Amino acid sequence: VDRAKPVVAQVGRLGATYWKWVHEPEPGQPLFFGNALVESCSKTPWWVVPLLWLPLFSYCLGLSVLRHGMPLASAVSLVLMGVVGWQLLEYLIHRFIFHAELNSPLGITFHFLFHGCHHNTALPGPLLRDLKRRHMHHHYKDHSKGYGISSVLFDILLCTQSGI
Repeated sequence: VDRAKPVVAQVGRLGATYWKWVHEPEPGQPLFFGNALVESCSKTPWWVVPLLWLPLFSYCLGLSVLRHGMPLASAVSLVLMGVVGWQLLEYLIHRFIFHAELNSPLGITFHFLFHGCHHNTALPGPLLRDLKRRHMHHHYKDHSKGYGISSVLFDILLCTQSGI
């Protein structure tokens, strides 16, 4: 892969060698598309997600309890179910969709866009130290274990916890 050229246009042509290449990290951020506008829209800083979702979540939770009379215990239970449900969904998507080996040029390109780019390029993030250590182990040492991203709960329950 020529990193001086847009990577997305190249990965589909790698065929079976893609799966070895994608798990060998390379320093720096590759050029994905070549168009400056598209390139800038494809990278979201980590802090944008909580900046958008925490106020919306807080507003909806407050509205449910204060305006619509939802009992606080029910609201807390729903929040906890949502957190556990999110972690399960995150685990399942990571394990069974992001790690599916799609061997067609289109499948490889989609894999790279949605997940492979995280294996091939070390991306900074706000993960807690232990979660980050586990996640980096998953990406660069043993990508067959450690699918939990924000939690190891389902890695423990489904026996896919990494050996670190």
